[in-house]
Parts: sequence; structure tokens; C-alpha cells
Amino acid sequence: MASRLDVYTLEQAEEDISALRAQVDLLNEIISMGNGPIPNVPASGFVSLFASGGQPNYINAQGLIMGLMGAQNATFPNTTRTAATLGTIASTTIPANDAEVGAVYELETWGNGVQGSTLQTLQFGIALGGTVMAASPTIGTTAFNTTSEAFRWRAVIRAICHSTGGAGIWTSYALITVAQSNANLSAANNNMMTGFDADSTGSTTVDTTVANTFALQAAWGATTGGPTLTSRVALPKRIA
Repeated sequence: MASRLDVYTLEQAEEDISALRAQVDLLNEIISMGNGPIPNVPASGFVSLFASGGQPNYINAQGLIMGLMGAQNATFPNTTRTAATLGTIASTTIPANDAEVGAVYELETWGNGVQGSTLQTLQFGIALGGTVMAASPTIGTTAFNTTSEAFRWRAVIRAICHSTGGAGIWTSYALITVAQSNANLSAANNNMMTGFDADSTGSTTVDTTVANTFALQAAWGATTGGPTLTSRVALPKRIA
């Protein structure tokens, strides 16, 4: 016969019930996953979530493994650029030690501008940790139909991590679109243009163990005629 010391008391039961309820309440708000092995392929129609390298991933019934893309809330830089030297018009921060090999960070930004009374080229650039990266497309003057033309623009820039550490290696990517805002768009009208640039063999060395500012920059070919460019919305993402 069990002794009184083996009896599960009411107080113990209440403590255990309270602890269990707290865990259930936590699951209503937070799901934490630690790094672990890749799970088995799930049954048809299901996916399994897991963590790898501190990032959420999933595997589907076909065995395809993908990372979950993340985006932060949009910001509103409202930064105007009129100078003929590259300067930041939107930025986000890549946290210290967040990058891993193959990580891709993206900053999508859009806004408006007005060409000068004399047509000027428009250059876009990327800076990571204060270091200018290779991708830097320039939109030529023939992308604009007339002087003093109002236009809209969109820029998507990426920083891709190839190796980590104090001498981490990165490459860059930039996709730029400009379009006249008060006329029908047509290549024949010279009022729209898409430009792209990316690293070929070049690379940028930036320390991944510290936080780094990832920035979109812009510059006019000259200030003659008073051209302006303003960033309205910026959307930071980690896409891989």
C-alpha cells in the first residue's frame, strides 16, 4: 500500500494545472522553434515547419525545402535628393550576426520626382555598412520625354551574403523603373525606362558580426535645371 508521501495532493494538482494553462496560453501567442534536423517529408497536402540557421523553413509533401520570406512594416523616408553626388534616400538595418551564407536582404522603395529644366541623368546606388556596392545603374536623359517632367520611380535593391565574419563577402543587385506620371506610357514616347545592374565578378567586404545600414542612394548627373527626387515609401525584407 502506498504511503502518504506518494499521494498526489490537491495543491500539487493545482500547481500543475496552472503551469499547463500558462503553456497553452503561450502557444496562443508564440511558437518557438529551435535549429534541428530536416524533418521527414510530410503526408500529401501537408507541410512541416522547422528552423535552420536561426531562420524559419518548411518542407512540403514533394520534399521541396523553402525559407519563409519576412518583411518589416513599411517606413516613409520622405527624403528629397537634388545633389549630383550619391546620398541616402532610404535605409534599413541588418542586425549583427543575422546574415548567413546565402542570405538575401531587399529594400524596395518608390516615390516621385521632377526632371530639371535641363534634362539630367539619374543614378541609383547601394551602400552596405557605409561601403558603396557595385550595382549602380544610371537612367539616361532619353528616358524622359520633356524637361521639367513629373515622373514616378521604383527601386528594388538587394545585398547577398556569400560568406560571414569580420571580412564577410557580399554582392549586390539593383532594379530601377522610372515612368512619366502625366501621360500614357510608351517606349516610343521616351517616357519610361527600366534599368538593371548586378555584380559580375566584383564583391564587397563588410563585417557581418556588427549591425550594418543597408541603403538606397541616388544622384543627379548635375544640379542644372533643379531636378528633384523624393522617396515616399520603403519596404525592408529578408527574402532568403
